[in-house]
Amino acid sequence: MDDIRIRELRFEDIDSVIKLMLKFPDVYPEHYAKSRRMGGITWLLEYILEKNDRLEGNSFVLELNNEVIGHAAYRKDFRCFEGGVYEIMALAVKRENHGKGYGKRLSKFVKDELRDIGGRIAWLQTGNENTVNRYLLEGYSITGYWPGYWGDERVRYQLVCELKNRREIMDDKKAFEELLKLRGGAERIKKITGTKVLGKESLNQLKKELRKEDLFRARSFTSAAKKVVI
Repeated sequence: MDDIRIRELRFEDIDSVIKLMLKFPDVYPEHYAKSRRMGGITWLLEYILEKNDRLEGNSFVLELNNEVIGHAAYRKDFRCFEGGVYEIMALAVKRENHGKGYGKRLSKFVKDELRDIGGRIAWLQTGNENTVNRYLLEGYSITGYWPGYWGDERVRYQLVCELKNRREIMDDKKAFEELLKLRGGAERIKKITGTKVLGKESLNQLKKELRKEDLFRARSFTSAAKKVVI
């Protein structure tokens, strides 16, 4: 049985993490991954380790049988004076380990960490259209995109997720009721399920409908972005 664990980054992990980033030049160009200037990936990892303050930022590696195959980090967004806003950065999993749920596991782990320290909002950027759909299904919303972000035809997306506390996350029914408030409230629930009361059957029906909507929004958005680039 495979030994899988997520732990905090150590200084000796930095080289492995940078090598992992360099396997995805479309998302992490070499000048960005190796940069020790503020904002670069190497700078981020060293900053987090030297700062050693989980309220300011933290970094995690995912190990499979003692080999680092994934990474994710977060950093406090100092532009938000109210606090509680964090950027999720440098999330990647080795290509040969894609499709096994490791990226989703890392994403959930980081969001749980942010909830534990009182985070209110998490946001991230990605240049991978395939991951946009996954993030939408995890509760993110697209808030922006930049055609030609790297100076070519590629598009960079920004997504934001409101972090709910653990009780709301565990209470599936309540979480979906909160989501529906943003999408039409009780009347919207009735329109989709035929009832304003969410039972097991109507909740499953509602989930399917919301997934369809999110996938449609993602496809429409990426299609529109491509047209803008052209």
